[in-house]
Amino acid sequence: CLVATAQWLQVLQRGLPRPGSIQGLPQPKAPAELAAMSLRERAEAELFAELAALVEHDNAAHPVAKDAEGKGKKDKKRRAKDAEEAAPRQMVRPLQQFGLDELDAARALLAEEAAGVVAAMGHDGVAPEEYLEAWRATVDEWVVDGKGGVVRKATATPAMRIEALRHDWERTRGEMESQAHRAARLDKKAAILVAGLQQRHTKLTGQLDEVVQQVWFAARMHLEAFSAELRMGCGQLTCL
Repeated sequence: CLVATAQWLQVLQRGLPRPGSIQGLPQPKAPAELAAMSLRERAEAELFAELAALVEHDNAAHPVAKDAEGKGKKDKKRRAKDAEEAAPRQMVRPLQQFGLDELDAARALLAEEAAGVVAAMGHDGVAPEEYLEAWRATVDEWVVDGKGGVVRKATATPAMRIEALRHDWERTRGEMESQAHRAARLDKKAAILVAGLQQRHTKLTGQLDEVVQQVWFAARMHLEAFSAELRMGCGQLTCL
């Protein structure tokens, strides 16, 4: 769709993270399988198929520049452009196009269906914050089943629990690696800044020591001259 494609291209232009493949998505269903599904299952299957088409289209038309990680915005854009020009052109299947009137009608239909679900569940007037609190209270009761779904922890098998722990570990490791790279970049920037400040501190400290030595030497010379004049004055008074 035009609007979805425009939003996806914003992700590409800004260099934001995006899926590199469709391996984590369910496989497309055959027409015979879709016909035997319920309306909810058919909607989920068609949604996944649309998402897979978007991922395949953008990855083929705009390959990810692997060496642009950790660089500045201008470097990312330049490297991404170079990688796109250097990469062999793949067959890019065009996306299905929709008019603005069709998009507005689809948006209105989604809003109507969402309002119907909210009314049927008796959630009229429920704020998003309340949903968030309910999710936080029950999130620990579910585990990943290894197929992209979730089941209650009380009915999960040991294999499901192990898969859930592995999933959490990989997610945590990925986050730690991302934060470690970010910390390394910040540490490098801080080291450059601190090195400049240390050099300036050393230079100013040397200048300050030099000035102190000069002031101390001048003060000592004045003191010795004053002491000599005072002794001479005292000697002349004694002679009188």
